Amino acid sequence: MDIKNLFTAGGVVMWPLLLSSVLAVGLIVERIKFWVTISTRQQLVLRNVLNLYRQNNVVSTIDTLRKNPDISARVLLKPQELPVGVMTPVVGAPFFVYLAKSKVKK
Repeated sequence: MDIKNLFTAGGVVMWPLLLSSVLAVGLIVERIKFWVTISTRQQLVLRNVLNLYRQNNVVSTIDTLRKNPDISARVLLKPQELPVGVMTPVVGAPFFVYLAKSKVKK
């Protein structure tokens, strides 16, 4: 069965299926290209960052990571950030205890 007979036998349903298949293949190709580009760029950035760190140039290392929006930079910089979820109980708990004790005394 050739492609023309297949479309004739399938009727109107075949055209949306063809369009969806072409779109899916295009998206797959685009995603593969995207991840290859990201992977290559991350390898270059990590190599540069490690070279700067080996030279004891920590300030330039952190600046390079901050300028790079890739996943590797975010992972390496994450320990420097203190999330609000950690600060809230550290500051809020003693304040709450103070408020609770001041209300009890009155």
